[in-house]
Amino acid sequence: MNKENLMAKVNWHPWRPGDDNHPLFIDQVYIGPKKYFDTEDFSSYDFYHCPAWNSWAKNTWVFYSQLDWNVELIGGQVHVHTDHSHFNELMGDIQVVNDEMIIQLDPLCLLWTNNKNIWLEQLPYPGLEIIPGQFKLGNWTRTLSLAFRTKHLNIKRGDPIFMVRFNGAGQNYDLSKTKPTEKIIKTAEKNLGLKKYLPGKSWELSTKETKCPFSFLWV
Repeated sequence: MNKENLMAKVNWHPWRPGDDNHPLFIDQVYIGPKKYFDTEDFSSYDFYHCPAWNSWAKNTWVFYSQLDWNVELIGGQVHVHTDHSHFNELMGDIQVVNDEMIIQLDPLCLLWTNNKNIWLEQLPYPGLEIIPGQFKLGNWTRTLSLAFRTKHLNIKRGDPIFMVRFNGAGQNYDLSKTKPTEKIIKTAEKNLGLKKYLPGKSWELSTKETKCPFSFLWV
């Protein structure tokens, strides 16, 4: 069989460090990623028959917001119009630059793979602006990191907020919900913890090559 036709597997599961039993992780509650092809019926569009678009779309997945978020920049001041307990738990520091906010949000999702060649590219969903990035998932098991660039972030639970595309290991990928082993969890915790002691070292360890100008978000 042609290696290009083999299915490269990537795993995902709801997770955040030290909290495997978060109420949002209940099966009937957590909104899992969906293949981009399945988010709507594209068959009436001319681009549906374009091989280049199909090659891109078949390996792209959409991720969704688990909660409502409403954060606004007014007169240079950040105003949070959402539950402050959720805000403090799942949002990081907000940076204000040039009359815009950079808002970091925990997507509550762990991804990993046994295929050392797979790269993960994080992309904005149409209508939202996020800081894009990519890293070699095959070398570095960790949770996703999400940063919005906006003056007003107003999203609802269930809204699509970003996309992930895989490449580097052929043309076909499968993203499957899999319960992580204790070894995977410990690896993810160590990888996330490394940045507290040696900022930048995680990127160096994951790959010596990068095309991402925003690698500081991943280290």
